Amino acid sequence: MEMKRKRTKMITLTIASIVLLALATDFLMVRKAALNRFAVYEAKAETINSSYGKVSYIDEGQGEAFLVFHGITGGHLMAGNSEEINRVLDEFVEKNR
Repeated sequence: MEMKRKRTKMITLTIASIVLLALATDFLMVRKAALNRFAVYEAKAETINSSYGKVSYIDEGQGEAFLVFHGITGGHLMAGNSEEINRVLDEFVEKNR
């Protein structure tokens, strides 16, 4: 009976180790792909210093300009305040004339 418990414990431990190794490998591959995509973004991005701090943007393509604000430290605060949005846009336009 004791031998059967040890065997079951070893099998369970081996399966858990294999699953953990597979998850770690997948994480590292996904992380590498994300870092590669971000490197492309960083190569294209330009930055201006606004009253809210640094603002990064990519200016590419043709046609009318399309601007999207997003971020974890201000995007939600600016959503309801059009005066603040206009002020940041004015800073952006002045910098890029």
